[in-house]
Amino acid sequence: MSPEAINQDGKANSERDIWALGCTIIELLEGKPPHYDKNQFTAMHAIVSEEMPIPPNASPQLKSFLN
Repeated sequence: MSPEAINQDGKANSERDIWALGCTIIELLEGKPPHYDKNQFTAMHAIVSEEMPIPPNASPQLKSFLN
C-alpha cells in the first residue's frame, strides 16, 4: 500500500504506480516485500514515516532509480 493510499488522499495517480514499481523491484531482489516482517499497522506506519529500505546488493544505478 502506497503512502498516498495510507494517508487516504483520495487520488489515484502515477505516484502510487511508481511506489508500487519500487516495491516490486525490491521484492524481486530480496525475495520478500519491504516491511514483510512487521505487523500490518507497524508496516503502514513505517511506509508513511520512514525511508524505503533499499537492498544493499542493489547497484548504484538501481539505488538512484529507487530513490
